[in-house]
Amino acid sequence: MMNGIETRRFEMLARVRAFGANHSASFAPASLAATLLTQIGAAVDTLTARSAAQIGSQSSTRRATANRTLARQTLRDDLEAISRAARVIAAQMPSLDEKFRMPGSLRDQTLLGTARAFLADAAPLESEFIRHELPADFIATLTANIAAFEQALSEQRRAREDHKTATTAIEETLTTALTAVRQLDALVRNKFRSDTVMLSAWVQASRVQRGGHGKGSKAPGPPPADGPATAHV
Repeated sequence: MMNGIETRRFEMLARVRAFGANHSASFAPASLAATLLTQIGAAVDTLTARSAAQIGSQSSTRRATANRTLARQTLRDDLEAISRAARVIAAQMPSLDEKFRMPGSLRDQTLLGTARAFLADAAPLESEFIRHELPADFIATLTANIAAFEQALSEQRRAREDHKTATTAIEETLTTALTAVRQLDALVRNKFRSDTVMLSAWVQASRVQRGGHGKGSKAPGPPPADGPATAHV
């Protein structure tokens, strides 16, 4: 989700767009002010869509992380069962004790590498492991669980990348829109320098509110206008 300041900035942009819509007759269609208002309105639409994408990718990341955790534990359980059986078999085949020893540290890639090694080394001894109470399909199960863990890692990585992309896009869109508001601020103040009512409406529209929404606020956000639109950004 957008953070507090981003949300408040988005809300300001929405107010500026409404100001432009309410006073469109004051700005010639081909004027710089009208062009800037169009850009700001487009930014509001873009931010709304990107905020939704960001929230969606955040949810996807949570689901993918839960799936990864489950797939990781399932694969680890497989390896520990094979390792236990190998310790017994090693009484007659001493070399197995080292081949099927569980590493002390099992980061994701270490776990995958260990699983692949166990699979390759256990396949020729499948019947021996089955004789030591591993399921008859333990090789097929291990193969499937390796693939499931790889898929879970890939999905988590993709979801995180999607979230990062959405977050970066929001930041870039806000930066561009804030620049437009700052430029528009000078034009509006010049145009309505003798109209205190319009100036007050502009200041209220273009000011970024303080506080309000917390860090995890759901709405989106842009700049100020308590002076030049640079004032409270």
